[in-house]
Amino acid sequence: MKSIRTVFFTLLALLAAAPLQAQVVGVRVLDRATDQPIPEVMVEALRANGRSVQRVRTDREGYAVLELPEGGEWRVRASRVGYQAATSTPVTVEMRQTIETVVRIAAGEVVLDPLTVTARTVPPRSPAMEREGFYDRERRGLGKFLTEYEIQRMLSTESSGIFRNVPGLRVVRSGNNSIVTVSRGGQECIPKMFVDNMGTTAAEIDKLVKPEEIRGVEVYRGSNEIPARWIGQANGCGLIVVWTVATR
Repeated sequence: MKSIRTVFFTLLALLAAAPLQAQVVGVRVLDRATDQPIPEVMVEALRANGRSVQRVRTDREGYAVLELPEGGEWRVRASRVGYQAATSTPVTVEMRQTIETVVRIAAGEVVLDPLTVTARTVPPRSPAMEREGFYDRERRGLGKFLTEYEIQRMLSTESSGIFRNVPGLRVVRSGNNSIVTVSRGGQECIPKMFVDNMGTTAAEIDKLVKPEEIRGVEVYRGSNEIPARWIGQANGCGLIVVWTVATR
């Protein structure tokens, strides 16, 4: 039987491949009678209404990784030929949280199996951005948010590069500059930008700040997403808010 420490580091290796901003449940499935890992178990993430949103199979060590589309209350269901299917009790997964779990299933009996949570992790938060309301706005679900943790993992050499994979945005070259744009009616439009509450445009991002200086980013692609704090100062091309290490 592997130690909890070995389980922890094995799961970390699997979770490293998960997408940025994912809510992740790392699962290990064990035989209830022998406590041995079970390969080829179908593991599912279930919403509160019982709907399955993802299915994966455990590897030969009994491990599987579920990537959840959002935070909330979830159950894990495990099933395999020769075993009775088991559904866990509900577990709450917060936004960007990684949970490591153990599920035990048994042959010959129907079991409502509790989910054993062995660890919870979440990227560290900035107290300055907490005061600015960054995390409160993120919880409301409007806009696209990137944290310092996610930005650092992108390994971008230019600040404009962190926007390349944000839906609805494009990064285009103009001479020696990279400009972040939003598509409006088939044309590229440059959104308004605030860097630590100072107004500018997304054409200036590479001149103003380096990627390693950015603590967090908020992207609002339409006027219906923009918080009241900035609604009167945004233009018709959306809004990008950048928080840096200078945020107090």
